[in-house]
Amino acid sequence: MLSSLKSLDRGSLAFASITVGLSLVNSPFNFFYVKVFLEVFGVLESDFQIVQILFLVWNTINDPLFAYFLDKRQSGLCCRTRRSSIKIGAPLLGIIYAITWLPWGQPDTRSVGIQLFFALCLYDSVFTFVALAQCAVFAEMSTCYDRRLETKKYQVMGSLTVSWSVAFLNLISHNLADFRSFQLGCLVLAVLATVFVYIGGRYSSSVYDKQQAQLDQDSHRTESGCVEADAACQSTADASLSVQLRQIVLQRDFLAFVVTNFLQIFEASMWANFLSIFMEPLGPASPLQRSGAYLLISLLPALAVIGGLPLIRRFGHHRAVLLSLVFKVAAGPLLHLTGVLALSRTMFAVYSVACCSLNSAAFSLFDLPLSELVDRDRLVNSRRLPLSSTVFGLNALVTKPAISLAPLVVVQLLNMRGYQTYRSAASNSFGSADAGGLTCPQALSNTMLMLACYLPAVIGCLQLISWSFYRIRSKSNLLQAQI
Repeated sequence: MLSSLKSLDRGSLAFASITVGLSLVNSPFNFFYVKVFLEVFGVLESDFQIVQILFLVWNTINDPLFAYFLDKRQSGLCCRTRRSSIKIGAPLLGIIYAITWLPWGQPDTRSVGIQLFFALCLYDSVFTFVALAQCAVFAEMSTCYDRRLETKKYQVMGSLTVSWSVAFLNLISHNLADFRSFQLGCLVLAVLATVFVYIGGRYSSSVYDKQQAQLDQDSHRTESGCVEADAACQSTADASLSVQLRQIVLQRDFLAFVVTNFLQIFEASMWANFLSIFMEPLGPASPLQRSGAYLLISLLPALAVIGGLPLIRRFGHHRAVLLSLVFKVAAGPLLHLTGVLALSRTMFAVYSVACCSLNSAAFSLFDLPLSELVDRDRLVNSRRLPLSSTVFGLNALVTKPAISLAPLVVVQLLNMRGYQTYRSAASNSFGSADAGGLTCPQALSNTMLMLACYLPAVIGCLQLISWSFYRIRSKSNLLQAQI
């Protein structure tokens, strides 16, 4: 029993190490890339829209492609185990993240649009590859609900230790005014991320990786070993790929979850990409206060999950997600109608921190229902090995386009109120003495406030409907499904 606990601690710590590395680069990337390319690099609006559409297309290809190779374990050495996939992806992730912030050309030229396209596609590809392997490890470490919650605690604690990354970059760069310091800070984060992801990949554990390693050893000892290993690797191919995909995507619970997750990511992408833009006319004027708000947004989700873990263990993550949806449906419209947010910049910062934190806290629990879907798919379809990466990949296929759709929709709405003109003026005066004298037009400021208040509420209403169709319930060590 003691050895089992030690094994769990080591595997959970390794899993948390991967989360630390991914969080070090992913949170700043999502938070800063829109503002950097729009206001610092000066990407053309037409190029920005085209790149986001092309990125949507690429997202439809890379997620199922990587998921297929990760589950088809005989496809190559890098995909033979989850561990090897993570270790190979670690240095690539750091390199691509670091070079993203090096400008290729002059502002308002096509070269900036080309850079944005390659930055998004390359970064997302490597991040997806590593994240899918990590998600598969989470689903395959154990089917015990309590052990998954314990691993989730380690993961959240790991993300908590690096919650300072966005605030750190914002503070040392003075809200991107000192872009050289921002670039150096990103380089430091890239190196740290590479180390943490590699260490996590080396020491992470999966029951099925251990089986694969044993088969690889046997294949060197017997002539028939290679055949046995290949047969085991092919065990996930009990049915054709098209049949497997159809079996997964036609499940009611899977459809209910991915719709909810798509909307969750859409809202998260809006906050991540536009909060710093909304803060300029609506939030505190002090860069230090803004950095404090960004730091709280990084800290509070992890603290909420850790503090609420006993309640989640008792009542289930389903109810925790449900409560978060009810909050965002009511909070924004109520505060806007009472006029509180329009009167106080501090109150807008408090509201933004609450919305972002609650959204992130609920999203951090979504690995649990995805793992339930992996377990259920294996049981219902009598698979010898779980299609962990495929389930996570199909989820990403549906939900990750929200990352591009949110900037596309929000920028279009803001441009209807003069954001393009305001952005051009800000880009032309960037780094000059006149930069501080720019004032956001009132119509644009009101539009930002409306988006911040009512878009989360509309999304929350849609999520309440979709989440009501998800019927799998985990409690203690039993998976209970209502069909």
